[in-house]
Amino acid sequence: MKEKQLRSITRHKNTGASLVLVAVCAGLIIIFLIACFQIALLLGGTQELNYTADAAALNIAKRSMEIKTSPSPLYADCADSSGMVSLANINRVWGKAYLINANVEEMTAGQELTPAATASGDGAFTFAQAINDDLSAKLNNHPTLLSFFNQIAGLRFLAMFGNSQANSSVKSDWSTASVYRGDTSNLSFNFNQIPGPANTHCLSVKTDSAIYMQGYTPVLANDKPFYFVAFHPIEMPHLVSETFFKQNRLDENSIANISNPLPNAFSAYGTAPNSIGSHAFAIANPQRQYNLSIPHAFASVNLINTAYWIVQNKQVNITTYGFVPETQWGARQIPLGNGNNNHLDGYASLGNEFAGNTLWDALHSVQGDPSETIAQLLQKIQEIKSDFTQANLQQLLQQQILVTNVNNYVIYPNYKSPDNTNPSMQIAPVSANKTKTLPGWLNSAAANEGQPKTLLSQEPTQDQPNYDWEMVFGPGYRAGEHWTVVEGQLDWQPGTGANQTLGQLSIVHNTRCYFTAQPIN
Repeated sequence: MKEKQLRSITRHKNTGASLVLVAVCAGLIIIFLIACFQIALLLGGTQELNYTADAAALNIAKRSMEIKTSPSPLYADCADSSGMVSLANINRVWGKAYLINANVEEMTAGQELTPAATASGDGAFTFAQAINDDLSAKLNNHPTLLSFFNQIAGLRFLAMFGNSQANSSVKSDWSTASVYRGDTSNLSFNFNQIPGPANTHCLSVKTDSAIYMQGYTPVLANDKPFYFVAFHPIEMPHLVSETFFKQNRLDENSIANISNPLPNAFSAYGTAPNSIGSHAFAIANPQRQYNLSIPHAFASVNLINTAYWIVQNKQVNITTYGFVPETQWGARQIPLGNGNNNHLDGYASLGNEFAGNTLWDALHSVQGDPSETIAQLLQKIQEIKSDFTQANLQQLLQQQILVTNVNNYVIYPNYKSPDNTNPSMQIAPVSANKTKTLPGWLNSAAANEGQPKTLLSQEPTQDQPNYDWEMVFGPGYRAGEHWTVVEGQLDWQPGTGANQTLGQLSIVHNTRCYFTAQPIN
């Protein structure tokens, strides 16, 4: 009996212990399940927060192209279709400033520098830096970056965190970076369009399709440092790692000699209600390439034909003549002395220098090799349109017929796009009664800043291709010797492009008409 009672008591104890063990295990399982659920919520919510931060960073990178500033008048031709400058086209501004100063450097090397040219180079750099600085301040403006963040955060709910939204503030980390240093910019160019000696120390990156200015690498022109924002051609905005971003943060890794380099990468930081944070980083790209150029610029060709009339070793008249043979009476009724009845009339056949009636013929009307002159003119036009060739120049000059009483012709770009890209090159005579309407922006009276120089000078020739005659009247004199001395030269006066003009080619012909009379006694 006692033994049965003992066994019953033991069974009850074992059963109670088992129930306790089951209850404990069940509780642990419930706690584990709750913990797993909380961890799942945490991991899922963190992933949602990460996705939100990633999307916000990409939104900032994409919308950074919408942050714009107004250009100074000097750089209005580099603006986009809305008349503004942004990350997308800031390299056009720096490219124009670079070319202007490269032209100044060329003048220095050629001993053609003037105070006006120096002022143009300094002003071009100063105005470009001002545009850059204003854009830099806007791109690093925390409220603006926060607004781009909130555009995404306001559309995305963190379901795992109770359908809350990611938060951020102007005090969050909105650091920016300049990545791809030493890689391509979005500004392509041709080495031939950069004047020497600047083209000897120009930094570039060559791809399969083009040559680009090197990104975030200072390049000197006229002893000034220029830089270009780096963008990979046709690349989409995309996320990058925190390590890569931090290596190129502007506040931790500056670019030597460059003031306020513009960022091309942006960060976004958001937090969940439980204070969990997420950081993301993205690179911007305008997906647009430009050519190095001075968009609103031109070069000009000027024809100067002058006849000097000299009687008895004294100059009595100066006239101009045209581009086809003509006879001029430049010395009429010139007194010879010894009475009022003694005088001389002199006349000459002028304009025989021109074998044809085109501007190309005029360029070759000076005896000698004009190849240096053609190369100089071509290089300046290439500062407007990089792919313009010598064959294009020859065709343009051959198409332009010499217009009677018109001495000046301008070569300029014609744009169909509102942002002044992909021009066609045109040529037109400039006179009081223009035969062709010039663009409204073109100031054909703009002065070239550099000192003129002679590129080609022909040897003086006597009595060819122009020649003269004389008639002597009166009892006291008889006709003496008469002759002409014909000279020609090609002169070039450089411009920086800061006030549109890149230079003027002058085709100069001088004919000196000499007349003498001998006393009869």
